[in-house]
Amino acid sequence: MIKPVSLLLLAAVLCGSCGSRTGRTAATSCDEPSARPSEYVSTLVGTHSDFTLSTGNTYPAVALPWGMNFWTPQTGKMGNGWIYVYTADKIRGFKQTHQPSPWINDYGQFSLMPLTGRPEFDENKRASWFSHKAETAKPYYYSVYLADYDVTTEITPTDRAAMFRFTFPKGDSYVVVDAFDRGSFVRVIPEENKIIGYTTRNSGGVPKNFKNYFVIVFDKPFTFCKTVVNGSMTDASEQTGDHTGAVIGFGTRRGEVVHARVASSFISFEQAQLNLQELGRNSFDRIVAQGKSAWNEAMSRIYVEGGSDDQLSTFYSCLYRSLLFPRKFYEIDARGTVVHYSPYNGKVLPGYLYTDTGFWDTFRSLFPLLNLMYPSQERLPCCRAFCLYIYILLFQKNIRNNIDFQIAGCFVIIPGRQFTGIAVQIIEHILYFQTASELFKDNNTVIFIAVKWMYVICHTKYITISVFLHDRPCFTSFGFPEDISNSKFPPCIFIFILN
Repeated sequence: MIKPVSLLLLAAVLCGSCGSRTGRTAATSCDEPSARPSEYVSTLVGTHSDFTLSTGNTYPAVALPWGMNFWTPQTGKMGNGWIYVYTADKIRGFKQTHQPSPWINDYGQFSLMPLTGRPEFDENKRASWFSHKAETAKPYYYSVYLADYDVTTEITPTDRAAMFRFTFPKGDSYVVVDAFDRGSFVRVIPEENKIIGYTTRNSGGVPKNFKNYFVIVFDKPFTFCKTVVNGSMTDASEQTGDHTGAVIGFGTRRGEVVHARVASSFISFEQAQLNLQELGRNSFDRIVAQGKSAWNEAMSRIYVEGGSDDQLSTFYSCLYRSLLFPRKFYEIDARGTVVHYSPYNGKVLPGYLYTDTGFWDTFRSLFPLLNLMYPSQERLPCCRAFCLYIYILLFQKNIRNNIDFQIAGCFVIIPGRQFTGIAVQIIEHILYFQTASELFKDNNTVIFIAVKWMYVICHTKYITISVFLHDRPCFTSFGFPEDISNSKFPPCIFIFILN
């Protein structure tokens, strides 16, 4: 367990005197670090964006740190990478998402949307007006009032499941389940208050058998059941087609609360049902508290001293974004075994897998941050040997600065060629990537590999690291291969001799 690091906000963007204590509590005073860092987070930061102008290109992800599934209100049309735009005034649904960025877009998505009055599946017709004044957006909790329907929707997540809490008015109330287009399936099981289905929607680079299976269980019996295929609402209990969905309904009293428990799996319906057990018998408020605790624990690794509330909000909102990716892409089967669906061959394999990176140049900043601050997360791809893209530190031989430890020599073995470097010093563990084609163009450079072993085994005399290099720092939607022995790129062994 690494000790929390205390930071003083001195940079111009974050610094400032404490100023007035108006609005501060004892726990968030200038005299001590925040005991509840998640309360400073605004998940709406960066959502004032669109295709023509980026001020962040983010969406308000409701998730746990590194969780497999995220949830978000959806203001954009189906397939629009800009899922949620701050300037929008209508919500079309509440979507399970795995989107790293609008440019990469999404995969395995589906949505829920509450309605009143009459059933409506079309995403444009069912959209409801909302106001940011009636919206609460936290990492572990989201709430919004849908004015057209007089319905309040709340969401709180676990790693692979989530609970919805709908507060309806008096009258006929409905919930739409949209499995999206490009191939989907739904089945309504009224005797179990359940809807199951799968979506195959993705943005490319997946095996032919790719599916995200979902299970939704309500705590109120259905009095209305319909399925939808390609825009047509029918009485059939299930549908398979390009674009499928379901609409269920019930009569509600004014202020009546209905819960929907939702989970999904990239493996099977049975696994989705197992993932639903993450919610246990917990109440909605209990899951909110657990999510809040998880975020506070993760974010408390860094304590910030000084600065105003706005500056603390900026810092912790950015830290929240840094702890969303890479996401868990593994699940726990009925025997308690860790397994994952492989996006490389479509098989279910044993072991851990993480995927997705939601920012540019994560090898420069995000992965070093995770290595330094979250070493206990050993299975993150940036902390283990199966990461395809290793951070390479390239320094000119005359660089000298603050020394954490010294390298006395470096010998690199690559099939067909050799390179011997001159000793230099690593500067404050700061990592910088250069592409493989640049590594050997200048014999006056020295190559270092900076991975977790640099921090764990630096007291030993020798470090040997086998890595695979690629000619350009490119990340796919699914990230990192589980079997690098199948890589077409040549192996490279770095041997470090330490003082």
